[in-house]
Formats: sequence, structure tokens, C-alpha cells
Amino acid sequence: MPLDGQYQLDAHGPGNITDLVLRVLPAIYATCDIEGQPMDFSPENIFQMFVSNGSKPGFWIVRTTWGNTCAKVTSVGELTGPPPYYGNPKVFAEIYNRATGEMIDRNTKIPVPGTYKTWRLIDAPEWAPSE
Repeated sequence: MPLDGQYQLDAHGPGNITDLVLRVLPAIYATCDIEGQPMDFSPENIFQMFVSNGSKPGFWIVRTTWGNTCAKVTSVGELTGPPPYYGNPKVFAEIYNRATGEMIDRNTKIPVPGTYKTWRLIDAPEWAPSE
């Protein structure tokens, strides 16, 4: 920013810092919860994680509301639509206790795999067998 307080706002020409703040604040608030705290979103939904994994299952996820569990994605249905939801195919996973590695459920249908809010990609836990 030049010392005179002017900057290039956009293609429409220079503006001042007040103009900048008024343009940036709505974008900041759009990513905050009702109390003004930043919301934590994943950069990918489960379908995108699948595609990023070479369209192969076998990657590990957690859900922010699950507590001490994690899941290994075992299957994703056929991708029939465009990204980012790819036709919303069914996703199944094995659910594990994250601390002990004990399997909790073998063939669980993952709810709302298209959301960015609750799913996180994780490294395979230490106790997971290497593939």
C-alpha cells in the first residue's frame, strides 16, 4: 500500500482503507459462526477425497462430531455427475476406535459425504495395517 493510504481496489481504480474493509468484512463474516469464530471447513468433501486418492477407496477420515472414532472408506459408488458431488453416490466405511484400533462396524453407510463441514481426511492411524 502506498504511504498516502491509497491502494488499487480493483479495475475501477484506487480506493482507501475504508473501502477495502467494507469489501473484505462480508467475506470474513461469511466464514464465521454466529459468535464470529472462524468455521472449520474441509477443502474437500468425501467424493473429492476419493478422486484425489486416484478414485480408489482405502483412505481414512474422521467426522468432527464422532469423538474417538475414525473410518477407512471401503467403497464409493459410481461417480455419475459433475464435481463436487459426482451424483452423490453411496459411501461405505469401516468404523474404528481411534485410540485402540478396535473395529466398531464393518459396513457403515457414511451420511452426507458431500459436506465440507464435518469430514476430515487423516493419515492412516499407527495401528492400521499398511497396504
